[in-house]
Amino acid sequence: MSCIVSLLIVSLGYIFICSDNTTVKAHRAADTGHPDAKIYCNATIDDDFAPDSIIVVLDRNISGVNKYHDPDYFGNFEKAYIKDLTHVDNAASYVNEDFRQILEIGLTVSSKEYVLSVIDDLEHVEGVVSAEPNYIGQSGAVPSTSTNYENQWGVDGEPGVTGIHAREAWDFTTGSSSVRVGVIDTGIRAHVDLLPNLVPGVDYTGSGVRTMCLGTAHMWQALLALPG
Repeated sequence: MSCIVSLLIVSLGYIFICSDNTTVKAHRAADTGHPDAKIYCNATIDDDFAPDSIIVVLDRNISGVNKYHDPDYFGNFEKAYIKDLTHVDNAASYVNEDFRQILEIGLTVSSKEYVLSVIDDLEHVEGVVSAEPNYIGQSGAVPSTSTNYENQWGVDGEPGVTGIHAREAWDFTTGSSSVRVGVIDTGIRAHVDLLPNLVPGVDYTGSGVRTMCLGTAHMWQALLALPG
């Protein structure tokens, strides 16, 4: 009988040790991901940014799709709100090991000096990759004659598509009537911005068909505004 009791004690002890080791291993496995390198803010008071909000990027090891974070985690400063800018509607189908949450933290104090002070504190919070001001961007120039500009998917780029950054280029120039642009194609669609700038095409194949469309740089500008 004593032998049986001894065996039970040894077995239970072995099971306890194995269970404890499994727990330790599982805990360590969750912590093995290397933290992202911190990116420190170099903003100054002269930069153009909102005086009452901050943009925070979280480490991938603490990020989660639609994950809630206790406001106190980010420090004891007063928070007006915390908005998850990476929120997705169908979280169950979203899989991305490199996913990093981006949050907008609203402040109850409206002061650019205070924004920079809070950013300095946030940079010391474990799991915060970067904290930046909520910069105020300026829209680029859009020529007034660019009909259907908003329907042109390739101008500024869409998700998965690299645009030609026409808006940025138009901040410097919107074309010149002294520059002629040739478009090798079988024709173009009639458009209010194109028709006044067209000149006869060129037969560059010897087939008798003019397949090179010619026009000024203003025509090229107008091409960028065509839908589709």
